[in-house]
Amino acid sequence: MLTLSVRKMELAKAWDRCREAQAEDAALTGEVLSVNRGGLLVECEKLRGFVPQSHIGIRTLNREELVGQQLPFKFIEVDEEKNRLVLSHRLATDMVSAEGLEVGDVVEGMGQAVKP
Repeated sequence: MLTLSVRKMELAKAWDRCREAQAEDAALTGEVLSVNRGGLLVECEKLRGFVPQSHIGIRTLNREELVGQQLPFKFIEVDEEKNRLVLSHRLATDMVSAEGLEVGDVVEGMGQAVKP
């Protein structure tokens, strides 16, 4: 007798897509599900993942405003055995904001720190 689980097959495909995106350094879109002290809980490729506070690229006083939004994420850690998915919004937005820039281009921005 052969028992098939569609859900298990979909989860296996989702983990494969996440691993491929991490290997290719590609960004995927996910939805912010909730906010906690340490960061954000998001759903990406039908998997739940965590975005540490230090990897949230949007500076806002009320992070609750992010719940329900679709945002780009890059993968920091993809571990199917430990059921661990750690993502970064900051890395994905840095990639998007740097696209189309050439040497000598002038951009406007605000410095956050000056280090020796």
